[in-house]
Amino acid sequence: MVLSDTALWNLQMSVVNKSCERGQYEKALDAAEAALKTAKKAFGAGHPNTAQSINNIAIIYGFQENHTKAADLFKKALAINEKAFGPEHPEVALTLNNLAAAYQSQGKYALAESSFQRAITIKEKTLGPEHPGLATSLLFLAALYYGQRRLDMAEPLFERALAININTFGKDHPAVIQSVSYLGAVYRVLGKYPLSEVMLLWLLPIYENNRKSNNPDDEIQYQALLNDLAFVYRKLGKNDEAKLIEDKTMIFLVRKEGR
Repeated sequence: MVLSDTALWNLQMSVVNKSCERGQYEKALDAAEAALKTAKKAFGAGHPNTAQSINNIAIIYGFQENHTKAADLFKKALAINEKAFGPEHPEVALTLNNLAAAYQSQGKYALAESSFQRAITIKEKTLGPEHPGLATSLLFLAALYYGQRRLDMAEPLFERALAININTFGKDHPAVIQSVSYLGAVYRVLGKYPLSEVMLLWLLPIYENNRKSNNPDDEIQYQALLNDLAFVYRKLGKNDEAKLIEDKTMIFLVRKEGR
């Protein structure tokens, strides 16, 4: 049985996705390059499926820490999508997010910022101000600002993303937890200790539940939260509460050293 070009492209794209999930990036890259050749033949060089094929190759290069090649390919995919869909389409915004992440990984923060900002503008216009896709782009830009210690810029973006995601998913969704974690750190560094306390107490029962999995990373995350909470309590003058938490973390350290 001979596969049609479209069926072959779909099969190749499936191999790309499965290989990436398994961390088999060389195999994924071979399949992605084959899918690109098939896409150009089946759909044409300016087709969105060709852009998607280029995008996949760029993502794999990103996994391999080759962010310069990734950015060059994301720019090619962006040009195709802009021509195919127009400059203000959600698909263009997705490609802009990928390009911005590649710029960020190269330390090209101004280019990353402008790309994230353009993606936000597109999503707000096309998806609406309360869409979770918009919240994702807000989080990306906020995380960029956070990494640059531009906390006054990051704070309102994290807050807006949090409000959208709570309204969409509820309090315990991973996207909400991520926003709360960032906000707790932002508030703490900015000296907004009452707000930081609220965020940390929000996370506490979630992290306590996660540590039941006996995953060492979950335990480390839980202990880090306790340390942050004790610090905030000290700053708020809640010394008794801080002492209780500090004693709890000390018990953990003693047990760990005794293993």
